[in-house]
Amino acid sequence: ILLGDGWLSKLNYKNKDVWIVGISGNMSLDLKFFYSLKEKIKKLFNRNAYLKRRPKFNSIELIFGYKELIKWLNKELKFPIGQKVNLEINKKIYDLGFKKVKYVIRGIFDTDGSFYFDKTPVGRPYPCISIKMKAPILMKQIKDLLLTQEFRLTYQNVGDQQQIKLKGSKQLKKWMTEIGSSNNRHL
Repeated sequence: ILLGDGWLSKLNYKNKDVWIVGISGNMSLDLKFFYSLKEKIKKLFNRNAYLKRRPKFNSIELIFGYKELIKWLNKELKFPIGQKVNLEINKKIYDLGFKKVKYVIRGIFDTDGSFYFDKTPVGRPYPCISIKMKAPILMKQIKDLLLTQEFRLTYQNVGDQQQIKLKGSKQLKKWMTEIGSSNNRHL
């Protein structure tokens, strides 16, 4: 989720360092998902996350502080504090193989993915899964992992972003069986 719509920050507020983990989403589409994330954060890290609603932008942010977690993510997994550039799945995680990395792919799909119906030439709805991000290294890693598991996909540049797209009910069933989603809007 952090690789998708998350961030790590270290700010100075009133001469004190403030360490923040944040996740952004769509207020109308992701609210249930964010409430479930809030519960998971409490269970996993014993931290109370709070939701910051931004109705003017139809956005929501889930924020919590955890200095040790942020330092660990930055030092051990090279997740950037501040601006996210050159994103990738850290080698320590990537080398664990698909059975572990599929949860990283799920988190990215839950934040930056979409599920929709495209129309076929004969007018029938055709299920599609898509992930679109401005992260070429990360998207190539995801593409390569999916191909090792025999997913049929297209990979293309769309403006300054990369897109992975899977089409058809067989690919949808394969995705939901092997990777799944934790975001209610996709389910």
